[in-house]
Amino acid sequence: MDMEDRIERYIRNLMTANERTDFERELQNNPLLKEQVELDQAIISQIRARAYVDGQIKQAKEELKQEKFEKYILNLMSEIEKAEFESDLENSPLLKEQLELEQSIVTQIRGNAFVEEQISTAKKEMKKSKIIRLVLYSATSIAASFLIFIMVFNIYQNHKFDKLYTSNFSSYPNDLIATDGLYRGDEEIDSVLQLAMQSAMTAYEKKKYSIAESQFDQLLTTKDNPEIWFYMAISQMETGKTDLAINTLNILYLQPMEFCYYEQTRWYLALAHLKLHHKSDAKRYLDELVALGGVYWDKAKVLLKALE
Repeated sequence: MDMEDRIERYIRNLMTANERTDFERELQNNPLLKEQVELDQAIISQIRARAYVDGQIKQAKEELKQEKFEKYILNLMSEIEKAEFESDLENSPLLKEQLELEQSIVTQIRGNAFVEEQISTAKKEMKKSKIIRLVLYSATSIAASFLIFIMVFNIYQNHKFDKLYTSNFSSYPNDLIATDGLYRGDEEIDSVLQLAMQSAMTAYEKKKYSIAESQFDQLLTTKDNPEIWFYMAISQMETGKTDLAINTLNILYLQPMEFCYYEQTRWYLALAHLKLHHKSDAKRYLDELVALGGVYWDKAKVLLKALE
């Protein structure tokens, strides 16, 4: 039995207890296999979600008087009929959503001469005819297939972004406060602040990022120090607060080139946007790093190529 069959049997819960135990043990020892299973499960979840939506749409269509629906799309209703039908739409959000979808489809396919001819013929011959209904249903099916393709493509893209983020992100090493308390920042600080910074950086080095972030926040109420802002942003990324990290790094973005974490700020901004699947924003900061030709030149070029 090949691997694809095993994955399918696992996802569909067709394995025996022993087979499932063996397969899950294999998942733990094979990260690539585990990623493939997670991706397949995500795709199936999306398809099932689409099937549920299709079921809801079908139910709404069955409840709708099809003649009125078709006449509305083709603009064949009287003003009174149109007003009554639009009142029904306001009371049925699902019905309104489906009508908007089918109107959009009809608008898009009018550019096709063949379909335009079918619609024109149907208008002339329509006396409770089902021709337009069939055309609309066919177009809806095509649109649904396209939507599923887009969803699967987005899952693949997001999975790719997540892998790139994981392989490139690591917390920046502490080069601000040495273990002996020596401060290496760009400006002079008093001894009390130096001790507080040493405590925060100790928590940071021990990977206690929530504690470090809290201590950095307290320090910033006393001293608006850009180096502290930088390490707080990294702590926020480590604790999953990516949006906050972007806001914090944006504070540093306008610092002059003399700022000791000038390039690092752009690198972590690129990674934070990658984490949120903001491809264009991530590429913008990576392009800046390539143009700077500094310490992140190689990494930025490799990551840019992977994002193409």
